[in-house]
Amino acid sequence: MHMQRRMVDEFVGKTLVLSEATRMKVDVSDEDVQREIDVQKARRSDGMTLEQALSLSGMTLDDLKERIEEELRIRAVINACTNGVAPVTDADIAAFYSSNITQLTTGECVHARHILVKCEGVDPAERAAKKAEIEGYRKQILDGTNFEAVAKAHSDCPTGQKGGDLGSFGRGNMVPPFETAAFTQKINEVGPVVETQFGYHIIEVLSHTPGVPRPLVDVHDGIAKHLEQQRKNEALVALMASLKQSAVIKYGEGVEPMQQGEGSE
Repeated sequence: MHMQRRMVDEFVGKTLVLSEATRMKVDVSDEDVQREIDVQKARRSDGMTLEQALSLSGMTLDDLKERIEEELRIRAVINACTNGVAPVTDADIAAFYSSNITQLTTGECVHARHILVKCEGVDPAERAAKKAEIEGYRKQILDGTNFEAVAKAHSDCPTGQKGGDLGSFGRGNMVPPFETAAFTQKINEVGPVVETQFGYHIIEVLSHTPGVPRPLVDVHDGIAKHLEQQRKNEALVALMASLKQSAVIKYGEGVEPMQQGEGSE
């Protein structure tokens, strides 16, 4: 049902934009279409001609021309909508940089070791038993038992044979719950049990190298492009909302439009 609603919404959006192109009197010439066809021919690298590829997909050259004409008309409406967005200023870029400095750091890493008790695919009762098991291992360590010894004896991770040593790793290399724990725990602290998709973990951070903010000059252009694209996306969303509001849209029985924000994940 979700896929059907998405397809219906895309069809409605395309129809509305093409209607707007008609209202704007967007003109696409045969020469414009032919230029796009020539580009597609030049890009082919599979040894087939464009006509052969079209035949395999059940399309004719006329079908392609019609599709290209629609795409060019849609592109013209989008360009007209997005060309008017406010330009991104240096002040905008500096504000974004300041607000997102933690995401613009480089070099942050931790050296950690862990003990894993797997519980993938087990029933709730066995999962509870696994949780109790690893809590017992954590208590042993807190009571003075050597972490490496416990890892070698009980960890379900191959690193157990190395005392659970994971080496050094940066952000984005571990699943989120594990990463959050590893990057927030104090050095040499045996943290609380952490649950991930793989099971239960005991984590000890051996060292933590803080990240260094990337200089604004290095990320200036990337931020500018991000903000520009964000503003264009917002303009397109506003355009579609306006077109839908002014249009009369009738849905078939049992079909409902997607709500704003639905399916954006």
